[in-house]
Amino acid sequence: MHQVLLIDETLRAILEFCLDNGKNSLCCVARCCKAWKDPALDCIWRHLPSAVPLMAILPGFSVDTKTGTINLEKHLRDENLTAFIGYANRVQYISFRHQIKASTDIWLRLCKTGHLLPSLQGCCIGGPAVRDLRLCTSLSPRLEKISLNVGYATSELASTLTHGVLAQLRENRVLQCLAIRGYNTTCLQQPFSALVTLQSLWLYLSMITEPTFMAISSLPVLSDLDIHATALSFERLSSAVIDHCARGEPFFQSLRCLKVRAQLPVIKSILRHIPPNNLLSLHMDVDNGAQSIPWHSTLLTITAATSRLYELILEDIVLTDDPRDIQLYPPDNALTIDNLRLLSQLPIRHLILDVSLVPDLSDADIEEIVTWWPFLESLHLGVDTALENMQSAWQPKMTLASLYALGKGCRQLSDLVIALDVASAIPQILCKEHRQLSSLTISSHSRPNPESLPVFLKSLFPCLQEVTPGHVGDNAGAWDSVLDNFDRFRILPTQE
Repeated sequence: MHQVLLIDETLRAILEFCLDNGKNSLCCVARCCKAWKDPALDCIWRHLPSAVPLMAILPGFSVDTKTGTINLEKHLRDENLTAFIGYANRVQYISFRHQIKASTDIWLRLCKTGHLLPSLQGCCIGGPAVRDLRLCTSLSPRLEKISLNVGYATSELASTLTHGVLAQLRENRVLQCLAIRGYNTTCLQQPFSALVTLQSLWLYLSMITEPTFMAISSLPVLSDLDIHATALSFERLSSAVIDHCARGEPFFQSLRCLKVRAQLPVIKSILRHIPPNNLLSLHMDVDNGAQSIPWHSTLLTITAATSRLYELILEDIVLTDDPRDIQLYPPDNALTIDNLRLLSQLPIRHLILDVSLVPDLSDADIEEIVTWWPFLESLHLGVDTALENMQSAWQPKMTLASLYALGKGCRQLSDLVIALDVASAIPQILCKEHRQLSSLTISSHSRPNPESLPVFLKSLFPCLQEVTPGHVGDNAGAWDSVLDNFDRFRILPTQE
């Protein structure tokens, strides 16, 4: 054997490539020689899809497929524990999806070191496993990432479990990422205030109290927050924020990326008190009822909060299964170039306006936008069905000339959603081919030319692989022809 294959770092790098082909090849490597056994076993056991492979080592193991319960019934001898502990110490990431049913004596012997998996760095707990509080509270002190899904069934057990897990994590001093989803009725202020090492928080709970939110806002190194806060009261939160800041308490002092689903006044209140120029990415999922977004005041609040924003995502989608609930909006409620001009000084690379109304923009407006953001990578000007919400007489002012302007001026654009008058004249292409755009969604009331439109698209965007019609009204047949011809004209990205 060549000496280089006995260097631990080199061998482990090679085994990572073997893992791409499945764990069977690593099992063969582990049997090859003693020098390769431990590195190969480390690689095999590092990431487990469930606790079943580990618990199957123990005698008396069985799984109830109906309830998702792991049963451990037989008495454990020391030789059984030796094998179990040897493999348990290798596990760094695991998904707990089964409740573990074992006597107190068996459980204490499994957690001989105080923790079921002492080397665990990341885990996901969901399904029947969330009913096992012993499992959730025996997590490793080395845990860096945890995801907990307690479900949305109305049950106090879910709230108790969430509080219990957070209370256990208070002793952890390396936790970086936490995700919790499900039903909750409990104030979580105290356990959250102790998670001082938390950098990323994903919180989709049925209820978040104002004290809980304020405890989260004080976390010293929290940089990434994704939170559902539709139940927060603007009046109570605003008062709590003002009192909090008046005491000199930190308010999201390290936050860089914010994704929040809440009522618009709540979001604005948060943005007004975040330290200026901290935010780099903002995703607003606005719960605004049937009202359209007041664009001027909303965008003004964003620009006042930060001048460093490179990603802005706005959503206001109202989900309904009843067509009678669909509201047709006058174009006066749509976003205009005057509104967007408020953002013109921001270094935006991703502008996603997944909103119910098509922005009321013209070709000249697109040419102006290109001068602000020549490095745009993603641009969504309304959702693909937004035209359904506009009054039937309304016609997009943007034409195929807007596509040409974007292709000429935004050379890094890879993803575009836009509403156009596709029956407009085909522009003459005088610019260099745009080789970044790979995904294009077009909505239109007008009828496309099945012959000339595919040629134009492939000439301007030769690397374009996907064209998706959004709302096309009565022109579905013509769009089918466009897509068929587009497929015939497709050119491989590497072909000149």
